[in-house]
Amino acid sequence: MVVTDAKENIENGPGGLTDLTPPESGDWVGVGGEPLPVEEAWRWAVLPGCGGIVTFCGTVRDQSEGRPGVTCLEYEAYVEQVAPRLAWVAAAARERWGEIGRLVLLHRVGRLEVGEVSVVVVASTMGVMAAVISTSAVPPPPKPLPVEIALRPLDFVPALRGSDLIPETTDNSVAVKDLLQEHRCLAEVMYYEARGEGEQGERAVAEVVFDRLAQGDHGKTLCSVVYEGVGHTFCQFTFACDGSMKKPKEVVAWRSAQVLAARLMVGELGQFKEVAGATHYHASYVHPHWRLDEIARIGKHIFYR
Repeated sequence: MVVTDAKENIENGPGGLTDLTPPESGDWVGVGGEPLPVEEAWRWAVLPGCGGIVTFCGTVRDQSEGRPGVTCLEYEAYVEQVAPRLAWVAAAARERWGEIGRLVLLHRVGRLEVGEVSVVVVASTMGVMAAVISTSAVPPPPKPLPVEIALRPLDFVPALRGSDLIPETTDNSVAVKDLLQEHRCLAEVMYYEARGEGEQGERAVAEVVFDRLAQGDHGKTLCSVVYEGVGHTFCQFTFACDGSMKKPKEVVAWRSAQVLAARLMVGELGQFKEVAGATHYHASYVHPHWRLDEIARIGKHIFYR
């Protein structure tokens, strides 16, 4: 059976979701907001030459992480990120179990009540025993990377240009974990230092973090730069020591900072030229005696290099 790249079968539909219509060839993968077609997926997976079908349905339960009384769950997904991930899962399954005939990977997003199906996985195999083995086999745990990951994704910062984001390896679970942590640190400094000042204000703060990272004197990762000084005499960024992080986050502002941090880290947004090279800033209502050159005033902050 000729199988095309599963990513080719994920096409955007209304609202950025994907069309859950079975493809003419390749694996059936997608994300939708309507009830998942469980029976249709099973029928589509049947092939004359296959002697077994494995079906898995994930459903919403009435408790989550030890908390009882759950009545519904709200699922969200970035379709542009789901596509390559589903394609990877499909390819990994076929590599591990070569007797797979047809493969279905569907995920539902939106509000789901208890008992509703959120995930459907269907695979037809050449033999009955292959189907049994594929459901019972436990994959080996991923191997950790041999080196610590220091995220340096910003080619527009001269000192970081050409550095690797993540080494090429399939054993990247540690790298992914570190990448997510770096993203959170960047989102936190932008949120706590400049929320309410718009995208320009948050990008200006991020630029200071990037330029400090490029200097090499404040840490080798975004997190080490952002939280430099925590537990010592003083913090480089005020929010890390003044108790701000103990307060509940404003949902909309936090979400905005997370999205902006992601756009910066993947290179969708380039260097913020108005404050390029800035390594220091302070609120406009304070007057430190710094022997630095003022380069810009954005929002409530004054930036220096």
